[in-house]
Amino acid sequence: MSNELPFANLQEATVFLGPSVHVKTQELAWNRLHSAQSLRLLTFSSSFTPHIPLCSSLRELVLTAPMTVMQLAHHTTSYPNLLSLRIAICDNSSEAFTEYTATPRITVLLQLQELSITRVKNADLVPFFDHFILPSLVSITVEGMSQLECDALWELLEDSHSTLRILSIGLGQGLSSSDILEWFDHDCLENLETLLITGAVPLSNDVLLQLHCPSRRGRKELYFPKLKHLGLIQLDPSINENDLISMLGSRYWVTPALGSDVPVLKTELRTAVVVGG
Repeated sequence: MSNELPFANLQEATVFLGPSVHVKTQELAWNRLHSAQSLRLLTFSSSFTPHIPLCSSLRELVLTAPMTVMQLAHHTTSYPNLLSLRIAICDNSSEAFTEYTATPRITVLLQLQELSITRVKNADLVPFFDHFILPSLVSITVEGMSQLECDALWELLEDSHSTLRILSIGLGQGLSSSDILEWFDHDCLENLETLLITGAVPLSNDVLLQLHCPSRRGRKELYFPKLKHLGLIQLDPSINENDLISMLGSRYWVTPALGSDVPVLKTELRTAVVVGG
């Protein structure tokens, strides 16, 4: 009989355990994966809170489970090679975040490049954004953001000295187009290649003017010079269609800057999706 440990050569695993599965069975399933010393990619969904981190070889983790920020930090710091993290953060209105102490920036994930967050119920994402440093982050996907959560996200990116290439952000109630226009000035977005804005906030005509190449409002001559993919999913019904067509045209084709014979240095837009309100 071979002495090889169970799952010793396993590199990818997907586990979905519904609430009808006994918690002891869910715990056993997680703990058995601890022997998978070659595991690179794991998708794990359950109502059980994993307590024991898995092997350090993990590079991609998709995790849906009730966890506090400190529990998540304990896991992720055990995976020094983690490149991609996709998590569902659960409702923290009662006990889910009781371990959070408001001590900011105490967990550094040096290698993490991709972060995707799905909220469950009324989860507050501020404690998560306040807790981590992510210096290698280039892609973030997040939904239903409040003003406070947006502020915490920009602080995270600034403190981490991150430079995003992909930003997919869903906006919740309480935000306005003027808030979005202020975000465009953040240095961490200078190298954006993909920008997707969805959610409950109708995007005003000023957003189109600021995205024009060269910009027709704002503090910079050109915003997002490397932009290749653009999605604006909730345009205000009052937008000027001519401004929309002009903005897209200016992004699809290189045009000279006003008063100059030198073309604006930028990457031509490759795809665009715009949806009216």
